[in-house]
Amino acid sequence: MNPSSATIALSRPHQVETDESEFAHTQQVYARVTVIRRIGTTSSRVGDRFLVTAAGELRGFSGGGCVRSAIKRVAAKAIETGQSQILHVVPKTKADLPAEERAERAISNCPSQGEMELFVEPIFPKPCLAIFGDTYVAGSIKPLAEFAGWQIVELQNEPAHEDLPDTDFAVVATMGNGDKAALKSCFAKGYKHVLFVASTKKVISLKQSLQSEVPVEAYDSLISPAGLNIGAKTPEEIAISIVAELISLRQDSEGQSC
Repeated sequence: MNPSSATIALSRPHQVETDESEFAHTQQVYARVTVIRRIGTTSSRVGDRFLVTAAGELRGFSGGGCVRSAIKRVAAKAIETGQSQILHVVPKTKADLPAEERAERAISNCPSQGEMELFVEPIFPKPCLAIFGDTYVAGSIKPLAEFAGWQIVELQNEPAHEDLPDTDFAVVATMGNGDKAALKSCFAKGYKHVLFVASTKKVISLKQSLQSEVPVEAYDSLISPAGLNIGAKTPEEIAISIVAELISLRQDSEGQSC
């Protein structure tokens, strides 16, 4: 994103919620900017929010041009690094004072001489999770995964290849009803993490029966038994352990939206 060449679109503050809903629906990357502190006279109040798109479009900001370029620059950094940023806007009269270590600093030429601090948070589309199986365990995983920030695609045991989402993550919870077909679909699609709800003995048996159909290296993506070892016994506990493992894996992967 090139902040200097980006366009500016002004909208009323209440429009921010509408814009965020639109961005979520269309799977857009953007930065959410919140005013967390102000001193003196400024155009924005504490709690005001506005948005910066990945293309550098500023939405919902009613302030002057003194700080727009700085906001877009820091928003671009937040999106690029995936890390939240703090922007401290100070008037020229404070330009020589020591800068805060935790914040980016911008000098404002606005005659109001106001000062404010902004929290800039990058927002990315929810990562996609493919769930295979029409079972109680599969049904228990779905709401937990959605609550943890995943976008779910539910699949039959033998979906058409074109129906498979592009993602790094899949859970096979077929529980004996179409295990082979679901695993073959995952391997053919090249999913990076395939969590298979099955016992170790069952996995060994399936590997033997699929020897002529699945290359050995495909099993590098297979995680089974699925779920972190928390002593889970009930379907609900198993679902919790699986979602916990998905969260752990997600930290090491960029993931993809559906």
